[in-house]
Amino acid sequence: MAVRAGGLPLLADPLAGFLVADDDRLDDLPVPPAVDPVEAGQRFLAFRIGDEEYAASIMDIKEILPVRSVTEVPRAPHGVLGVLSRRGVVLPLLDLGAKLGLRPVDHARRLQHRVLVVGDGDRVCGLRVDAVREVVRFLPANIEPVPASVGQRNAGLLLGLGRVGPRLFILMDVPALLDAIAASVGLPAQPRRERLL
Repeated sequence: MAVRAGGLPLLADPLAGFLVADDDRLDDLPVPPAVDPVEAGQRFLAFRIGDEEYAASIMDIKEILPVRSVTEVPRAPHGVLGVLSRRGVVLPLLDLGAKLGLRPVDHARRLQHRVLVVGDGDRVCGLRVDAVREVVRFLPANIEPVPASVGQRNAGLLLGLGRVGPRLFILMDVPALLDAIAASVGLPAQPRRERLL
């Protein structure tokens, strides 16, 4: 078995079982054999926004889509690109880079852009990211707290910083992001589930 920096196993094609075709669902994908979660670490989907590498727990991601036609919505909140329809469900689509204050809203649609469909309960939305990279595992020892120098505005949206060898990933707290999105349109926050971190 090939091993990457940090002693973690290197999968032949880590996204092969995770990318979802139009008619596939994550529920239909094969379930890997059970492993001790502490020993194996938590799995995160790594993605890029600008030059930075981010990651979100795969438990928070329902599917990955290519960017398709988006219907713009007049007077939408900041960072909302519009809505898209997925299996008859209309989802708001956000530019995650703009939502995090990293850049102005970018309405361009590029081939490498992907939409991460995220949600918990009734709250589901699409997050447009610049590119999807791979699935990575983080052991608890490889996750550092959010530095105090990070502004309060975005610190609550982060779980911490994850290290895999020389690479540093910014770990997103998807439920906190959904709460922030709900608050921006006047909806109440959902009760928080217990996190593994």
